Amino acid sequence: MDFAELSNKSAIALQHSDWQELENLSKQILALIKIDPKNLDIDVRKVARNYLSSIIGSGRFLFENDPGGLLHFNNEIIEFQSFLRDSKLEFSKSIRPELIAIQSIQLFVTSPRSDSANKASANLRRLGRPQLAVEIMNTELMKSRLNYYSLVVRGSAFVDLHETEKAISDGELALKHSLKDKRNFALTLLA
Repeated sequence: MDFAELSNKSAIALQHSDWQELENLSKQILALIKIDPKNLDIDVRKVARNYLSSIIGSGRFLFENDPGGLLHFNNEIIEFQSFLRDSKLEFSKSIRPELIAIQSIQLFVTSPRSDSANKASANLRRLGRPQLAVEIMNTELMKSRLNYYSLVVRGSAFVDLHETEKAISDGELALKHSLKDKRNFALTLLA
């Protein structure tokens, strides 16, 4: 398959949340980049985002004991880091936000504290996985239902999912319970 066909199929896989297919297609695109990165008119950040989003799979390892899912996630990150080291061009700078996003998710897996959950959820949104962000924030809000930052992150994920009423509700509650110097997060969500 050529790049255009792979790109089109990737878009379809992403739209249908077919994570295994998206992972396979992303790997093929990365292989093309590795062979000749100069001849491809490609958005490397988009490919990296799709790939890193796909290796999360169902995301069950974020919530429960899923050694297979966690092992796959970690092995794919190692493989991606190897690709970055071995590629002919320096991609690390251009995909730095995606690398930071995946590192925050790794941190959450190893240390599921409230602050790492908030960061992981915000970064799951950046990788195009807002539903998982909502699930993590739901868990955090069960522990502390007035955690304004968790409300803002969940509300922002609801925006991504086009659930406007839920987003507004979270934004209003976050605004009501946020510290005076931290109200800008809730106000941004509500805007």
